[in-house]
Amino acid sequence: MNNLEIRELISKLFSIEIETISNNATQKEISKWDSLQHLNLIVEIEDKYDISIDPEDISAMISIDKIVEIVNKYKNV
Repeated sequence: MNNLEIRELISKLFSIEIETISNNATQKEISKWDSLQHLNLIVEIEDKYDISIDPEDISAMISIDKIVEIVNKYKNV
């Protein structure tokens, strides 16, 4: 997984233009990224990559870079 894949997923899920999402965007920088959308994003990621993310990692996934890092950790297990 890479930053572009997450940006595409966020763009689709949050209905925002991908060009408005930087490679290292954080939850605070994307107004539509609230707690409900965060859970929707996690569900989409888990479904797409066939992984199950631990709650402590879910709460840490507050930036695109961190999402990529955590998802790649689970994909390599």
